[in-house]
Amino acid sequence: MSNENKKLEKLNSDLKRIKNSFLNYTKNLTAPIQIYTHLDADGLSAGAILGKLLYRENIPFQITVLRQLEKREIEKIAEKVDVNNNYLIFSDFGSGQYQELHSELIDKRNCSNFLILDHHIPQNISSKEDINLIEEVHEVTKEWHINPYFFGVDGSIEISGAGLSYYFAKGR
Repeated sequence: MSNENKKLEKLNSDLKRIKNSFLNYTKNLTAPIQIYTHLDADGLSAGAILGKLLYRENIPFQITVLRQLEKREIEKIAEKVDVNNNYLIFSDFGSGQYQELHSELIDKRNCSNFLILDHHIPQNISSKEDINLIEEVHEVTKEWHINPYFFGVDGSIEISGAGLSYYFAKGR
C-alpha cells in the first residue's frame, strides 16, 4: 500500500469512528441536528451530502448556510444550543475557528455535541509543513474535529469539504 493510500486509510478510519459515535449519540436526541455550512459550491455540496445522510438515517435536521463562521455568528449558535440542545455539524468551515468554537461551546457551556468536518488548514497554523503543531491540534480536538491535515492529506488539493462529507456519509 502506498504512503498516500495509508494516509487516506487513516483518515477514513477516523471518519468511520466518529460517524459510528455520532450515530449512536443521535439515537437519544430530542432536537434536530443543526448543520452549518459554507456559502460556496463546496460548502453547499458538503451540506447536501450530510443532509442526505441524516435523511436516510431518519434523523431530523436543519441546514443553515453562512457566508463565514465569524465570532458573532458562533456566539449566536452557542446561544441557540442553550435553548434547543441541538447537535451541531460545521461543514466546510470550522477548522479556522476551532478555538472560538471550543471556547463558546465546551468552555462556556460544557457542550461537546458538535462536529467539525473541514478541509481547510486549522486556525493558527501558518503552513501545512508545521506537522508538530497540526498534530497538537489533532490531539486536542480529535473527538469533534475531522481535518485531512491531521492525517498528512493536503486539504487544499487532495480533498474538498464535499469529499470529506462524502467519506463521512459513506463510512460504516
